[in-house]
Amino acid sequence: MKSIAVLVSGYGSNLEFVLEAIQSGKLNAKVSMVLADRYGTRALKIAQHHAIPTYVIDYNALQSNEGGAKRRELEDRIHSLVMKQDVLLCLGWMRIFSSEFLSKLKCPALNLHPALPGELPGMNAIKRAWAKHQKGILKKSGVMIHHMTSELDRGEIVCLRRINLSHYESLQEFEKAMKVLEHECTLDALQQMCHD
Repeated sequence: MKSIAVLVSGYGSNLEFVLEAIQSGKLNAKVSMVLADRYGTRALKIAQHHAIPTYVIDYNALQSNEGGAKRRELEDRIHSLVMKQDVLLCLGWMRIFSSEFLSKLKCPALNLHPALPGELPGMNAIKRAWAKHQKGILKKSGVMIHHMTSELDRGEIVCLRRINLSHYESLQEFEKAMKVLEHECTLDALQQMCHD
């Protein structure tokens, strides 16, 4: 059974979905740790409820003063925790890894991003997609899981789902539909990575 290290920064609905997929037998794997970059996230509470070891590496509390040294310190700490995992899965993780860090990993590092490849990198992609749709600029969006690179929301695609924005009358409807696609894409990607 493959072990998954999940990195989070926020709410944890996708982590919750992964745990449900494991419990229901849809995914033959285990979440062996959850690591957050800040305290107090709901995702940590979910992991603790499931008796999964949790770790927090608060970027702002790191000892290094300059950005590059701080990033290396963060990556060194993460590497020491995840080096024996089979999959590193970033679900709402809000940090970019260096190419040096990614090359040291012995496992695939995957990232979930709620946009199509090359579109809307960074935070709040769903809201930005809806705003562009409202202006008549964007007709389609989607969700992807990709292999991480040192570039923001770029890398070889593992799973991709598309959605037509015209099917939705509000941002809330669109957000719900995107959450379903996030779950589908996450499960598909993990099934690919965790097959025996």
